[in-house]
Amino acid sequence: MVAGGTAGALSSADGRICTMVVTPPAGVAAEQITVDVPAGAASDGAGNASLAAARDAQPVDTLAPTRRVAGFVVNDNVAPRAGTLAPGETTNDNTPTVTMTLDAVLGAGEVLTLTRNGGTVAAVTTGPTLAFADGPQARGGTSCSDAATIVGAAGNGTLLDLDGTLPGSFFTFAVA
Repeated sequence: MVAGGTAGALSSADGRICTMVVTPPAGVAAEQITVDVPAGAASDGAGNASLAAARDAQPVDTLAPTRRVAGFVVNDNVAPRAGTLAPGETTNDNTPTVTMTLDAVLGAGEVLTLTRNGGTVAAVTTGPTLAFADGPQARGGTSCSDAATIVGAAGNGTLLDLDGTLPGSFFTFAVA
């Protein structure tokens, strides 16, 4: 008997130890799955019925963090074109600064991570703001594609909207 999830089939590879995959429901936080296996739920190769198993209980959190980006700014700090970059623009600044602000502070155990071209460039665990002073980017049309995620204490993540179009969208710019 399973409470708080969906039971899979009870199976045994060796006739002695049984396993069952239990799938938790999506979008729940601070829930619990319990599994009770009664006597006789399985039998060995000789037909001997199983004993009742001790109740197993596990905490479940399948809810991803719900923070949203309130502001994402990439600043060009080099003349002649200093100021905020729009998505897709080219800059002559190979060390632009990035500031991202969320609509609420991070929760306990949450991590906000900024990646560029697939590699982590900054991460924070407190507050609603991530500020990043970029390291030198190669000149000559280098394309930069920034993305941000929040991962909760249970490992559930959300890809954030950085350019204002869709959740999970990237902010891209080039360095001339």
